[in-house]
Amino acid sequence: MIKKIIIGFLFGLYFTTNLANAQSYGLESFEGKKVKINLFYAPSSGILTTSYLQDSIFINDYMSINTIHVLNKVFLQIEYVKRAGSNEDAMNKIILYVSNGRLRQALHINSLTTYDMRPIEYSLFKVGVKLSGYNMNTYRLNLNIHNEKSVENNFKSNYKFNKTAFLNFDKKNRVFLSYLEPITGYYTFHDSNNNNNKSNFKGNVPVVKIEKDKYYYIKGNWYTKNKNDFYSMSL
Repeated sequence: MIKKIIIGFLFGLYFTTNLANAQSYGLESFEGKKVKINLFYAPSSGILTTSYLQDSIFINDYMSINTIHVLNKVFLQIEYVKRAGSNEDAMNKIILYVSNGRLRQALHINSLTTYDMRPIEYSLFKVGVKLSGYNMNTYRLNLNIHNEKSVENNFKSNYKFNKTAFLNFDKKNRVFLSYLEPITGYYTFHDSNNNNNKSNFKGNVPVVKIEKDKYYYIKGNWYTKNKNDFYSMSL
């Protein structure tokens, strides 16, 4: 009897723990169908899994969820905390949707970066987003940007400002963007599964530019770029 009670308790604890780390969010697909996007995090894995049917997106160096919002019934906006270095904090924001039975990324950017060594040095970069519009013809993301830096005994390099910007919706690629940029060359793509794919690439790709940061949407994934290397935002 005691053995059965212990086994039952352990099973209940396992089920409750996994239930606490698994969530589902109801949306409408772009085609008007009711769908659910699932989120799952295995404790200590450092990986957040988002999935719909057979599609999954794996986010590495994951720490915790900051906020989750459903936007206009069709977008799921997730702001999550990333693993960062000493005296640093970092958060990313990803906006998901479902279209034609597939899980897609409308946006994936860094939304917060801090470095705090006060009083010697302090920096804060933060991006807030708000969706306007009601369909693909009218969707727009309004950005609220805060950027500041202070360094002791180097006042000329210090700054602090707020500004606004916006991203249009690209109906062809179904992503938010600042503009299209032609990309041609031989590149290495570093994806979240740690497979490095080297290939020639040529095309006009959606780009999001926020201050000095640029994000490139290529073949269903968002990347940052350093010379001839593209790094997935899911790394």
